[in-house]
Amino acid sequence: SDEKMKKIDKKLVDHHDEMLKASKDYMKAVVKSEKAILKFKAGVQVRDANKGMLTTESPMDYTRSEVTSFPLASDTIEFDVQYFRNEENDQTEGSHSATVSTFVGASVGKADMKMGAQASASVNTTLSYTMKSHTIEGSIVIVATASQKQAD
Repeated sequence: SDEKMKKIDKKLVDHHDEMLKASKDYMKAVVKSEKAILKFKAGVQVRDANKGMLTTESPMDYTRSEVTSFPLASDTIEFDVQYFRNEENDQTEGSHSATVSTFVGASVGKADMKMGAQASASVNTTLSYTMKSHTIEGSIVIVATASQKQAD
């Protein structure tokens, strides 16, 4: 029984040592990844119109974009603008196209559910096809929907 306890104690010490080594390896990998992320973010610089400084949020300069009013023959008109940054992710290859197409489907679907589903499928197919041949950093999506009153 004393011999059995020594074996158990040895296994516990060995297990503890393995856990410590795994923890150290994990922390080294985290530090390496964080350094790589910071290096990448330092290389991606986009002008932030609100603060006059560089960020990674959106490549659009809203201070240089002007809203112009035109007489329209519609009852309502809605614009929905969104920038989607393409995040690299090994787990889900089509996540960027899925995210963008979901946004388009939801935006267009407010006015017409069937059309929203068609627009979503079209965007997903087009973006997936494009991403097979090109590297995409992000997508700016502008959705405009309008409705008209029935003419008498």
